Amino acid sequence: MVFSLLLVVSLTLQPATQEPAASTSAGLPAAVEAANEGRDAEALAVFEQLAALNPSDLEARLWIARLHARMGHQDLAEPVYWSVFLEDPGTTSRR
Repeated sequence: MVFSLLLVVSLTLQPATQEPAASTSAGLPAAVEAANEGRDAEALAVFEQLAALNPSDLEARLWIARLHARMGHQDLAEPVYWSVFLEDPGTTSRR
């Protein structure tokens, strides 16, 4: 009973699920292209949406860290790099 109550409360408190923005429909390739073309803010938004949809997407999270660093936000890049490294220590050396 307690579990059922917690489930109902958690589902009630969660915001309504929205459709992903059109920019995420193209996914990773479009975000990489935007980043490579220097559209950092646009690419960052797509990578953040991709990571929110799939937190285990280490590729998207690495791009988030790279873009933060490239945009001069080292204070935001460092924790993202660390989170990826702690999850999979070999990831950063493979990229």
